[in-house]
Amino acid sequence: GIENLVDIRDANDKELIMRFSTDVDNEDGLFYTDLNGFQVVKRKKFAHFSTQANYYPMNTMAYIEDRTSRFSILSAQPLGASSLQKGWLEIMLDRKLVYDDGRGLGEGIYDNKRTPSRFYLVIERVKEPDKFAQAPTNVSFPSLLIHVLIDQLNRPVVTASASRNIGVAPLHFLPMTSALSCDIELVNFRTISPKDKDLSIGPEAAVIVHRRGFQCYFPAKDLQCTTNGGSIILKDFFAGLKIQSATETTLSLMHDKDKVDPNKALGLQPMEIY
Repeated sequence: GIENLVDIRDANDKELIMRFSTDVDNEDGLFYTDLNGFQVVKRKKFAHFSTQANYYPMNTMAYIEDRTSRFSILSAQPLGASSLQKGWLEIMLDRKLVYDDGRGLGEGIYDNKRTPSRFYLVIERVKEPDKFAQAPTNVSFPSLLIHVLIDQLNRPVVTASASRNIGVAPLHFLPMTSALSCDIELVNFRTISPKDKDLSIGPEAAVIVHRRGFQCYFPAKDLQCTTNGGSIILKDFFAGLKIQSATETTLSLMHDKDKVDPNKALGLQPMEIY
């Protein structure tokens, strides 16, 4: 991991970057950045563009790759990323410009703050280089290891402590009967108000899950979770809950779809949210 503390408040017309020079042979200046931590998009350096135009938003990750390896930077904060030469991957940490640079702001950039930033660097080796080289380059996914590390970096466990046992919280709390698969993320779990004030329905809750897409060409060593093809059973989801009925809804919870059997396995498709 890398932690930077950036402070360019006393500088003028300076751009501070963090650049890594590797032996990764990313042909044609190809590199990848994510969109809102959800989907990875192919980027390309255009020689006739300015340096500013070859920078792209990076919310949680950026990487370069060749047929044998992948070099990734995972970020705890959104920044800009680029690959201006073969094997390079660089991150724009901060900018201090007195004049407008013509990129849409309409004024200089001089409201800089003292800013900390955190990163993970990950080097992965391809398990099957020949098959990986034949994979389409317009679509790319992180590995399972990257998904787990991004969770640790961007959604760390928040602990609360007390000076003495005040008898409010239980000493042991295990809300789930088993761990979720590596590729399934619990996006939200919350109570909702009964529809039409019909209290006979009993307490209702909304569960939103996301099956993340990943590439299988990279080893998933030392992970404490597995995959099972996107299968979940609502009955076994949370400990101590008896589900009377379940219904699939839109993500806004405004419109009901089909009834769901909480006792049967549900198949979640990659990249979909349910």
